[in-house]
Amino acid sequence: MVKNHLKRHHAPQSWPLQRKSRVFIVRPKPGQSGLTLGMPLGMILRDVLHLASNAKEVRYILQQSDVLIDGRRRKDPHTIVGFMDTLSIPSGKLHYRVTLTRKGTLICIPISEQETQRKVCKIIGKTLVGKHTQLNLYDAKNILVQKGAYAVNDSLLLELPKNTIHEHLPFTPGAMIMLISGQHKGDLGTIERFEGQRLFYKSQDGTVYETQKKCAFVIGTKKPAVTAVHTP
Repeated sequence: MVKNHLKRHHAPQSWPLQRKSRVFIVRPKPGQSGLTLGMPLGMILRDVLHLASNAKEVRYILQQSDVLIDGRRRKDPHTIVGFMDTLSIPSGKLHYRVTLTRKGTLICIPISEQETQRKVCKIIGKTLVGKHTQLNLYDAKNILVQKGAYAVNDSLLLELPKNTIHEHLPFTPGAMIMLISGQHKGDLGTIERFEGQRLFYKSQDGTVYETQKKCAFVIGTKKPAVTAVHTP
């Protein structure tokens, strides 16, 4: 039980859970997202979307219905679903994207079926592979490109499920960002300037805050490239 489950009071604060309703929650398998920026699929179906009331019903849904993560079918309730991932159940016409609230809590927001074909990914590294450049993305994807103006901390708007690049979103002043860690996790704003590894951004209320570059995730140029903002 310890291997496949996690006590709720030990779960990350970013998980939208009722901590005292049950003792255990599904433990996600290691995947592209860390625990603070991802949730197990079984938990999403039962505790977030309330499509099932117990683990048996979760397994039934996964076996009988096409449950798609980033356009690919998943049957394991322990599969981790991370920040900016899309989740679809076509038979129920249900489509969602995982994002953050202003308080830094993970949430699944409804999106259109067309939007499930696009996802924003952050570049966290670059590697030379022969005559090509390999872009290492935050969700463990790797994409080969010709030499270009791609830089670490930039983002890419990808076409799913083939992961082809639709648009390059540079990490430059004026870009729209969401903070994925730090004191202001979940906040939205536009980049004002850089000072070394520090970043200054203007929040939507007009206040300028300071954070670390690594905390920022570009989600668009002048506006979000995909639906990524939770509206209460």
